[in-house]
Amino acid sequence: MKYVFQFGIVWDHLPQLINGAWLTLRLSFGAFALGFALALLLAFLRTSGPKPARVAVAAYVEVIRNTPFLVQLFIIYFSLPAIGIRMEAVTAALIGMSINFSGYATEIVRSASDAAESHWSRVDWAGNNKLALINADGTLPAAGVNFAGMVWRHCS
Repeated sequence: MKYVFQFGIVWDHLPQLINGAWLTLRLSFGAFALGFALALLLAFLRTSGPKPARVAVAAYVEVIRNTPFLVQLFIIYFSLPAIGIRMEAVTAALIGMSINFSGYATEIVRSASDAAESHWSRVDWAGNNKLALINADGTLPAAGVNFAGMVWRHCS
C-alpha cells in the first residue's frame, strides 16, 4: 500500500487545531479542579457527616460510577433544557466532566483518608513516633498509592 499523506489541509486548519487543544487543556484542568474540590467535600460528608448525608453521598458515587460518561453528558446537555436549564456546550462539558471525576475521586480521597487513619492508629498502638513512619519523601505510604491510582485511572 503506497499512500502519501497530504498535510496541506492540516496546515490550513492549524489555528483551529491549536484552539481545540487549548480548549481541551482548559476543560481538563478546570474539571480536575472543580471535581477534586467537590470530591473533598463529598469524602468529608461520607466519613464524618450525618447518616442521611453519608447515604446520599454513597448513592451519588454509585450512580455516577455506574452510568456511562456519555450518558451523563447527554443528560446534562440534552435533557436539562427540557426543564428549562440551558447552557453552552463548553459549560455542560465542564460540569459533566467535574461531576464524573468527583464520583471516582470521592472514593479515592475517602479510602486514602481511611488508610492514613489506620496507619496512624497502628503507629499509636505500637507506641512509635509518628514521624518514624513517614516516607523519606515526606508522604504517607497509603497516600502515595492512592494518588498514583487516581492518576492512573484518569490518565489511561
